[in-house]
Amino acid sequence: MLVNTIAIALIGWIYVPATNAQPSTPSPETAPPPPQDATPPTPKQSSYFGFGGNIGIQGSTTSLSQGSFSLLNKHVLTDNLAIHGAMTIFGSSVSSNSVALTFNQPISNNDLPIVFTPFIGGGIIVHYEDGTKVNPLVTGGIDASTPFGLTGTLRINAGFISDRQADIGILFGIGKNY
Repeated sequence: MLVNTIAIALIGWIYVPATNAQPSTPSPETAPPPPQDATPPTPKQSSYFGFGGNIGIQGSTTSLSQGSFSLLNKHVLTDNLAIHGAMTIFGSSVSSNSVALTFNQPISNNDLPIVFTPFIGGGIIVHYEDGTKVNPLVTGGIDASTPFGLTGTLRINAGFISDRQADIGILFGIGKNY
C-alpha cells in the first residue's frame, strides 16, 4: 500500500496531499508565548553642561539666596548616581559653588521621547565671604532630557550656612548633553 502522506520536494516546496495536510504554523494552543523581559530597560540619562538662573527664596549670606546667573552641570556616574553642580554668579551677594552627589531615578514613557529624571541628594556649598567657607547642602529636582541633545533642569538647593539659617534657592536652566 501507499503511504498516507506523499511528499515531493521540488525547489524548496513541499507538496502534501490535502487529506493529510498539516498547518504550516502552529495553532494558538501550541504556539509558545512570546518572550517577555523580566524587567523593562532602564532609560538612559545624560550628562550635561549649561546655564540658567537662580531665584532666591530665603537667606542672605550667599548668591543662592539672591537672584543670580548660574552655570549648571551634571555628570552621570551610574544608572542611579550622578554629581550635580552649580555656580551662582553675578548676584547681589557673594558667589557660591555647590556640588552634590544625587540619587536619580530615570522615568520614560514609550509615547514621549523625553526622559524625566527626578533626583535628591546632598553635598557641599562653597561661598567666598571673608575667605572661603564650606557648608552642607541638600538638593532635589528634576531633569528632562530631550531627543535634541538638550536637558532642562529645575532644582531646589538649601545650603546650611549657619546654625539657624539656610540659604534656599530655585535653580532652573538648560544644558547641552554630552
